[in-house]
Amino acid sequence: EELTGVAEACADGGHEVVGVLVAGAVRARPPGPARRSPEPHVAAAGVHDHATGGPA
Repeated sequence: EELTGVAEACADGGHEVVGVLVAGAVRARPPGPARRSPEPHVAAAGVHDHATGGPA
């Protein structure tokens, strides 16, 4: 129901819904020092070549 409302609002605004992400609850980490990754990681953008972007 809620996703239908979001899709309709996007269509009304001239936008197209190209995917949906559903996530579950995330558990809190136990207190303590943060562990660092041994290698730096670069975040990959989740955008396809044909994405046009634009104001939201």
